[in-house]
Amino acid sequence: MTHHELRGVVIPGWGRGRALLADDRVLERIEEVLGLRVVPDTLNVRLDAPFDRTLKSRYVAASEIGPAWEGTTGQAGYRLLPVLVSGHRAIAFQADEPGYPEDLLEIMCEVHLRSTLELQDGDPVTVTVTRERSGSKAAIGSSLFFLLAPGVVAGLVPWSITRWRVGDEYPWPARAAGVALSVVGAIVLVSAFVRFVTEGIGTPAPVAPTERLVVGGLYRHVRNPMYLAILAAILGQALMVGRPALLAYGAVVAAAFIAFVRGYEEPTLRRAFGVEYEAYRHAVPGWWPRLHPWTPTR
Repeated sequence: MTHHELRGVVIPGWGRGRALLADDRVLERIEEVLGLRVVPDTLNVRLDAPFDRTLKSRYVAASEIGPAWEGTTGQAGYRLLPVLVSGHRAIAFQADEPGYPEDLLEIMCEVHLRSTLELQDGDPVTVTVTRERSGSKAAIGSSLFFLLAPGVVAGLVPWSITRWRVGDEYPWPARAAGVALSVVGAIVLVSAFVRFVTEGIGTPAPVAPTERLVVGGLYRHVRNPMYLAILAAILGQALMVGRPALLAYGAVVAAAFIAFVRGYEEPTLRRAFGVEYEAYRHAVPGWWPRLHPWTPTR
């Protein structure tokens, strides 16, 4: 799985991670290795269940960051784990020292999470562990999904319905519009897939989602450009070959897309990215593009 959710409650700080962050060299190395400039503060979370040891393979070891630090028994090591907390990219800290609780995470972030999220001791928190995915793997995954999903929905199924044989002879403006819709749909679809790889570091597939919320490019105008592109391609083919059956098929696909977005995609993004996704959802329409691109506030 790409994501693993850990649930717990906010507790007063142990101070181990905060002591580490007092070293400017460590702050600089964390930014170099993990790409996050954290503030010298931690949000401390007591997990509801013992930490899943299988997730420790995703840790970044202290040797990759910098010096050891003074633990309760002298020099001590530590591990850092990339996570998300309510849409905020963060890093979970655990110390390598005797007696350090397995169910404790000290969360470092580029903002003060406790004040930003208005959290109090005892409040529930969900920490999402993310798996790092290289750009090349994301590109391969997106390419495969492109062939298996849009390739089937907008290509293979329309062909199986019509064999692309001309039925009713629509006027040439309608056929020209069909060509334009198909071409534009293909361009938008490829652009959206590329955006998932370069910005999201992931794929559109539910089984291998992005590590980051995709809000750039065409996604600044509309939240679902990929689904709109597929529908445009289906409508374009219907106009080109003069087959009303494709219009009916397009209506079924549109209904399926809307149900999927409402029932699965939006709740999943809300859980994964929290306030970041809510701000995006309120600012950018789902199906009718806004004229001026949205600019997120950081």
